[in-house]
Amino acid sequence: MSVPSELLLSIPPCMNIWRVRVTRELLISICPMYKYLSIQARRALRALKGLVRLKSLVQGHSVKRQATSTLRCMQTLSRVQSKIWTRRIKMAEENQALQRQLLLNQELETLR
Repeated sequence: MSVPSELLLSIPPCMNIWRVRVTRELLISICPMYKYLSIQARRALRALKGLVRLKSLVQGHSVKRQATSTLRCMQTLSRVQSKIWTRRIKMAEENQALQRQLLLNQELETLR
């Protein structure tokens, strides 16, 4: 049984190289599988290209510059926060000392 020429043209080139007598049913069942696999391969390649593009963006110079700038700002903010924290503690201690001093002065005045 010979394969019709229009069906042979729709088969991928690798099938023509084999020069094997193939039944029409087998050819009809193989063609969709090859089409499906080629679509899947194209999708996978597109996804891989997207990942490579994303990786190049993430590792790019502008992202590194932005990250260093952000870290510098965070460090400055942390330094300011710690200064404010120590200043509050000092003020609280001074306030307690002042309160003690006032209480002592009041006690001394009441004793007089």
